Amino acid sequence: MEPLRVVVIDDEANTCTFLKAVFEAEGHGCHTFLRAEEAEQYVANNEVDLVMVDVYLGALNGIDLLQRLRALRPNAYPIIMTANVSVERIAWRGVKLAVRASWSSSAAARNRASMWTACSM
Repeated sequence: MEPLRVVVIDDEANTCTFLKAVFEAEGHGCHTFLRAEEAEQYVANNEVDLVMVDVYLGALNGIDLLQRLRALRPNAYPIIMTANVSVERIAWRGVKLAVRASWSSSAAARNRASMWTACSM
């Protein structure tokens, strides 16, 4: 399998560090961003296969950011991350954006293993 080009956007540095380590250990490239503006500029100028966005990025809504990123890279596989709200609360907006999976960072912190929930499309 060809290495993925991954972008992670989260305002929690620990989450970015963890995900970068996991993806790079598996042989993938991973760029992390704490600020949405920097991530958006990177995605506009670089090919991306997978985009992981936190629902809450400080004052910014991660779903709105994901919508802008999907306009730039419609073939990128989108994943919404959250530690603050249930998947059910964001599912409707995520389905409208064709989000294929969600990741609970709080569950990962508790269990030391990432939890993936595939959304039915």
